[in-house]
Amino acid sequence: MHFRGLDLNLILLLDALIRDPNQTRAAKALRISQPTVSASLAKLRKALKDELIVKSGATYKATPRLQSLGPAIRQILTILQQEVVGSAAFDPSKDDRPFVMATSDIGEMMLLPSLIQSISAKAPQVAIRSVVIKPIDLETALGDGTVDLAVGYFPDLVQATIVQQSLFGHAFTCLARTNHPVIKSKMTVQQFLKVDHIVIAHEGRSQELFEDVLIAMKMRRRAAVTVPHILSVPFLVASSDLIATVPRQIGECFSMLTNIKMVPPPFETPVIEVKQFWHRRFHNDPRSMWFRGLVMSIFRNAEFKGPMSKPSPRDCK
Repeated sequence: MHFRGLDLNLILLLDALIRDPNQTRAAKALRISQPTVSASLAKLRKALKDELIVKSGATYKATPRLQSLGPAIRQILTILQQEVVGSAAFDPSKDDRPFVMATSDIGEMMLLPSLIQSISAKAPQVAIRSVVIKPIDLETALGDGTVDLAVGYFPDLVQATIVQQSLFGHAFTCLARTNHPVIKSKMTVQQFLKVDHIVIAHEGRSQELFEDVLIAMKMRRRAAVTVPHILSVPFLVASSDLIATVPRQIGECFSMLTNIKMVPPPFETPVIEVKQFWHRRFHNDPRSMWFRGLVMSIFRNAEFKGPMSKPSPRDCK
């Protein structure tokens, strides 16, 4: 770092000599050799056109010129430490920029109630924006800061520029109305294939996992109704003999809304791994770190407005 012939090491030496004009002690404080101090002092004397330290009896004393540099030198070093070397502190109570989170309607249902409560308490001036971004555009949105965080099942976010952290995993459950004439507390494969189903043609990728299992098992269920929105499912199930298969945590939420029950599928289903994703550009950004930590704490502490299993936090990768 050079400025009119003065590099950072010379600035540090000036600070040390202002504190103690003894060259030997200055060398020890800076962990450099005595010859280095002598050579650097010569450069400083030439650049500033002043002796800086002079011998007075058995000791050395700072010249008025060196003493006058004290406030400016300390200000320079403070700015370097706080603004350049150190991380800028983030105070959520004073921030007013919105946090933008890319998630699905499922993610909104599972996360937003607790997130709103936490943000209101810790960052009262901050708004939350939930957006839907096409998977192909999500990496760019995270990279340019349009989106702060993506939360959910995003198997396409595997680029080296993206950091991911696991939040929790859950499997699937079947939903049926409480007094269903065929489906009781358990269900056989034959019953599963006999009843009519609601198929969710959802933009989210998690439903694809279940559909892939059926294809692999060469199992064809009777698709009586196909809907694009998962939020209509509990009401359709409660008012008919149709059943639907959804992620288990969503099923737990739905079962509290209306007259429906959860029934385990008659075969093993895959686990949906819910993660949070951010761009490496913001990996060490204090604001991003605070928001990611808040989301993780909600899942870790199961602070949801409804049943929620605790996650098993894993290392970021």
